[in-house]
Amino acid sequence: MHISRRNILVGAILATASSALFTGKVIVAKLAYAHGIDPLGIISLRMVSASPFFAAMLLLRLRQGARVSPRDLGVALFLGILCYYVASMLDFGGVQYVSTALERMILQLSPSFVLFIGVLFMGEKLDLRLLASICVGYLGVALMVYSELGGAGSAPAHPLAWLGVLMIIGATLCFSIYVIGAERMMRRMDSRLFTSLSMIGACGGVFAHYVVQRGFVAPTHDPVVLGYGVAMGIFCTVLPSFMVNRAIQMMGGQRIGPYNYAGMGLTFVASSFLLNESFSVLKLAGILLACVGAMALTFGGARNKASK
Repeated sequence: MHISRRNILVGAILATASSALFTGKVIVAKLAYAHGIDPLGIISLRMVSASPFFAAMLLLRLRQGARVSPRDLGVALFLGILCYYVASMLDFGGVQYVSTALERMILQLSPSFVLFIGVLFMGEKLDLRLLASICVGYLGVALMVYSELGGAGSAPAHPLAWLGVLMIIGATLCFSIYVIGAERMMRRMDSRLFTSLSMIGACGGVFAHYVVQRGFVAPTHDPVVLGYGVAMGIFCTVLPSFMVNRAIQMMGGQRIGPYNYAGMGLTFVASSFLLNESFSVLKLAGILLACVGAMALTFGGARNKASK
């Protein structure tokens, strides 16, 4: 499929901006955790702040004549629940026990997850060059995990660091399935309609979880935490969700990978200043290896896809 230069340029800008905004959510979450709120509480505040915008966009698209079949509606709701509810719960839970840098690096494994899903379930072929890049990326993440667990003189690990790693790997798998599904769904409907439907599904999942577990009680009355929740809902959810889905629609899911490094770089810098997270030499080496592997995988995958 031919993709115009204009689509690639605009998609790149949208993907970079969305990555930077999405990345901010884990930093905001960690700042909120310091005030005593838990993952379910901050995610609920996030969705309460975001849901009116998605509902308004859905109503606007329906008034403009957009239509969706029952099947497509079900798939869009499912993908939203999977990515922005299940994956967010796993991600926000895991980041309690590991650094934001490691969280970002594990999430960068998503292109390899997308590739493996394609090979195992969609009949795609595994290129040996891409397999080599995957191994480099995984080696980098392994070094970061080793450093995070206190290896080679690093700071002592959180006792539940392994649980945090497993939770974020689960979040990465959910996000990878979402990317595959979203790209296919947006061949059938425009990105604004799909984003609204999927995010309303996610909001419904979060609200149902919260009410079942805690009833109709506010997550917090702390104005600082409420401010974090509103900021996360608008700037780390509403804006980037529309941006990334439009980027996927314009240039495909595999091409957006390299632009995630803008957000990842922001995380490293911001976490150092705002969260006082240190970077050992071993962790830096892991970051570089993971970056090389993920970028080689993304660019290689894009070339192979374009050549078919």
